[in-house]
Amino acid sequence: GTRVAGGVSECCVECLAGSDRDSVLYYLLARHPGRTIVFVNAISALRRAAALLKTLGLPAYALHAQQQQRQRLKALDRFKSHEQGVPV
Repeated sequence: GTRVAGGVSECCVECLAGSDRDSVLYYLLARHPGRTIVFVNAISALRRAAALLKTLGLPAYALHAQQQQRQRLKALDRFKSHEQGVPV
């Protein structure tokens, strides 16, 4: 199996089509506070998830390939400076 660094835990949650992914994501982030990285499969999904998490009061930071390098670095800095940061 793949190893992760000490102090890091990994979890993969696959949601079936039609399931309430938003609720599952929010539940996991609320239940397990701390720095968390959320992976999605499309920029449109990233924008939607980041907007939802921000609306729910979580510090979500969009991070994707279509951003300028300066924007990506700024998002990473914000993530590092916040104990509950969530880069999507």
